[in-house]
Amino acid sequence: MSASEDPSIANIPNTLNMLVLDGGGVKGLSSLIILRSLLHQVERLVSEKPGLSVREGSLRPHQVFNLVVGTSTGGLIALMVGKLGMSVDECIRQYHTLSHQIFHNGRHPRGTTFHGFVKPKYCGRLMREQVDNLFRQQNRDAGLPMITPGYTDCAVVCRKYDNRFERNPPLVDIPSVICSHRCREYIECSICDAARATSAAPTYFSEQRIGGHVFIDGGVGCNNPSWAAYDHYNNANKYHHSGMTWRGARMVNLGTGTCSPEHSAPTPSGFFRSFRMTKVINLLRDTATNSEFEAAKVRTLAVNANFDYQRFSADTGVCWIKMDEYQRLEEIESLTNQYLSHSAVRERLGKCAEGLASDYVRRLAQGGLDG
Repeated sequence: MSASEDPSIANIPNTLNMLVLDGGGVKGLSSLIILRSLLHQVERLVSEKPGLSVREGSLRPHQVFNLVVGTSTGGLIALMVGKLGMSVDECIRQYHTLSHQIFHNGRHPRGTTFHGFVKPKYCGRLMREQVDNLFRQQNRDAGLPMITPGYTDCAVVCRKYDNRFERNPPLVDIPSVICSHRCREYIECSICDAARATSAAPTYFSEQRIGGHVFIDGGVGCNNPSWAAYDHYNNANKYHHSGMTWRGARMVNLGTGTCSPEHSAPTPSGFFRSFRMTKVINLLRDTATNSEFEAAKVRTLAVNANFDYQRFSADTGVCWIKMDEYQRLEEIESLTNQYLSHSAVRERLGKCAEGLASDYVRRLAQGGLDG
């Protein structure tokens, strides 16, 4: 029996509803489109309640989810939602703007070096400037500490190591979570530092130094941060997040593309292009496979720990798009809408929305919602 079907937890107040977002560069747009569809269903269900009416597109993620965790591109979305309280449509518009600014205007010339190292493909400084601009547009300061109160609790997942000049620097095996609580393993940094750390994909962006550590994109080995999110917020003794109850909780995990037999990898032509593209395709396949492996682990965990885990990730070819192919945003949107048109997906989204809508109405009646 899943958590959503257990009548003994039906009256537990303030159910933990966690949104978890995978990494994937521009493919984060796919996660946002799925999230928009989910919230539209929540809005419809809430409006069916006597005396309640919610205009389509007016419900914001922070009003439904009381915790948002992401890595890489998902980490940026988590900050948009948790710290800025942005609507999904606002996030989508920003994605189009940021993708062009960072991946078109921020590209380094090929072959340039810095202190003997090959420069990353894109400019980390420009990434930081764009995050600063985004926060200024929302009348917020990205230089504020990560623990500064926002619209809802949020966290970004990274990886860290200690010495960038070692030939094979040791990565910390356990993902590093930079969260909005002053927990036992609290990492003191600004919101902007957290954004840069979680998006510092190797070869794409330079790493981010915070204190005595160097941080890189959490998508390295942890592109689906669901397990990392559960471990961080469930382990009260280690991290001191004692106010969260997992019994009856809901975790909604949005991916950035899943492999499927119906949508195989593109076939490159030409010897040199074929060699280069084969490496890229293998990397994309490994990333997507790793995300699904993590999802399978959390599904098993959810049954034993009595919480509800739902994952939605477009299996219509989105996974084969590279993280910096901003020219293919319209294609990502089209492929994701194709995924959402499947009856089985709509049915799962509807069931997920039912629980979220019930919690929203309950919190509304208790006066526990912010605008």
